[in-house]
Amino acid sequence: FWGLDKKLAQRKHFPSLNWNISFSKYIRSLEAYFDQYDSEYSFLQQKMKEVLQMEDDLQEIVQLVGRDSLSEDQKCTLETARIIREDFLQQNGFSEYDFMCPLVKTIG
Repeated sequence: FWGLDKKLAQRKHFPSLNWNISFSKYIRSLEAYFDQYDSEYSFLQQKMKEVLQMEDDLQEIVQLVGRDSLSEDQKCTLETARIIREDFLQQNGFSEYDFMCPLVKTIG
């Protein structure tokens, strides 16, 4: 299920899929396939989901009392989530190298 997000589209983040409400029923079926390329793929995928969920929770605090009220590790979590969102999840469909990326290259 792709949870499209209007706010992401307004911020020019494409694809505009909200990672906190999107899900797949095929993750467990595809684990063996992903493990061929990297045995830590499932673990890394879960960690990214956790970081993005923590960012969502911390953004509520930031909106209420400001970024300065966060501890250093919470600020690090926000920065890590920003890197995941902007450098990993966001794509440019008009770019020769960014509109599609093979799984092997995605894993690193």
